[in-house]
Amino acid sequence: MSAPADLLDRTPPAADDAERAVLGSIILRPAALDDIGATLRFEDFRLAGHRALYRHLVAMHAAREGADEITLATRLKAAGDWNLVGGVAGLAAIASGVAVASHAAHYARLVVRAAQRRRMLEAGVRLIQAAHDDGVEPADGIAGAEAEMAAIATCEYSDGAVSAQEAAAEFCVHVDAVRERKRNTGLLTGFPDYDQTIGGLFGGELIVLAARPAQGKTALMLQLCHRAAAQGEPTLIISLEMSRLELTTRLVCGLSGVDSRRVRTGSIGGDEAARLAEAANSIALYRLAILDRPAITVADIRRVARQASRRDGLALLGVDYLQLIRPADAKAPREQQVAGISRDLKCIARELDIPVLVACQLSRASEQSDEPQLHHLRESGAIEQDADVVMFLQRGVTWSDEEPAAANQAKLTLRKNRNGPLASCKLRWVPHATRFHPPYEAFEEFSYAS
Repeated sequence: MSAPADLLDRTPPAADDAERAVLGSIILRPAALDDIGATLRFEDFRLAGHRALYRHLVAMHAAREGADEITLATRLKAAGDWNLVGGVAGLAAIASGVAVASHAAHYARLVVRAAQRRRMLEAGVRLIQAAHDDGVEPADGIAGAEAEMAAIATCEYSDGAVSAQEAAAEFCVHVDAVRERKRNTGLLTGFPDYDQTIGGLFGGELIVLAARPAQGKTALMLQLCHRAAAQGEPTLIISLEMSRLELTTRLVCGLSGVDSRRVRTGSIGGDEAARLAEAANSIALYRLAILDRPAITVADIRRVARQASRRDGLALLGVDYLQLIRPADAKAPREQQVAGISRDLKCIARELDIPVLVACQLSRASEQSDEPQLHHLRESGAIEQDADVVMFLQRGVTWSDEEPAAANQAKLTLRKNRNGPLASCKLRWVPHATRFHPPYEAFEEFSYAS
C-alpha cells in the first residue's frame, strides 16, 4: 500500500476518454440524453471544455434543437466557449471519436464513477485539513466529512420508472400483506381514534408533532415510540432536549403509574419501589435505543439511524425536537437552516422506509388562535411542505360545544395528511404518569405490554 503522502501526490481519478465518448454519443444521437440526463451532471466532467459542451447539448436537446456540428459550433462561438472546447479540431475529435453511440450509458457510468472518486478524494483532503486546524472541533470536522460522503450519489442508469404491470403487482403484494395482518401496515399508536381514521404511522413518512412548550409533545412522542418498541418494533429515540435518564424516568414512571415527582424527591414507598423495578425490567426487554445529545446535526442522525438499521433493523425514529438540531451551515438564514433540516429528515424516512416522528415548536402567534394552523410552525414554512403528516397537540381543551374545557382533556388535530383524511382525536392527560390515554378508557398501569 502506498504511503499517505504518495497517495496525495497522485493524479486525481479521470475518465477523459469516456467524457469524449459520451459527448460524441450525444452529438450523434441526442436521444441518449433521455437515458443519462437524470444521472450525469455538468460537474461530473473533469475538463472545463467538456462541461461547457455538455451544458450546451442539454440546453439544445431541451429546446428541441438539432445538435449537428455546424449548429453546435455556431452556439459555442456565440457563447464564447469555442476555444474552451478546442475549436474545430476539438469538436471534430469529440464527434468522431466515439466507437458505438448506443453505449452512451456505459460511457456515462465511467464518467460518474471517476467523478465520485474525485469527490471522495476532495472530502478526504478537507477532512485532513480539518484535523490539522485547531479552530475546528473534531465533531464538526467528522460531521462535515460524513455529510460530504453521504452527498456523493451512487447512481444507477435507470430513470426509476416502472411499468403499470409492475406497479399493479407491487400493489397486490401490499394488499396481501394487509389482509394477512388483518389490519393496516402502519405502526399503531394505541389511540383508537387515530389508528382507525389514519391507520397509524407509515414508513417513508415525515410526521411532525407540534405544540407550544409544556403541552406534552415530548411525552406523546416518547409514548408512541415506547408503544412501538413494546410491540417488538426496533425503535430509536434521539433527544436533544432531555437526557436519557430523564426519558427513562418518564418511561418507567408512566409504565408503573408512580408519580415521577416522588422519584425526584426520593419519597418512594416499598410498594412503589417494587412497581418501578418491575416496570424497569419490562422496559429492558424492549427493542428501544436512546441517544441523548444536545448538539447534533442531521448528518449525525442519518449515520446513527443507518447504523441502527443495519445492526438490528429500524421501524421508527423519534426526534425531539426539530428546532434544536444543529444546522449544517451556521451562517445561513434561520429559515434556510430549518428548511434543510426538515428536507433531510424526510430523506431519512424515504431512504430507510420508516416513519420519522419529529417534535416541533409552534410560534407564539399560535397562542392567539383557538386552533393552531400550519403557518404557526416555528421558523419555516418548509416544514409544512416536507412533512407528510402535521398534527397539533393541545391540552386543557373542550371536546364539544356542550362541555367546558378541562385540564386533563387534550386534542390531537391533523392539519395535514398527504395520504389520508384530516381528523381530530381526543386524548386524556394523566399528569402523574406523564402520558396520554384514550379518553373513554380507564387508565391502567402496564398497559403498554398488552
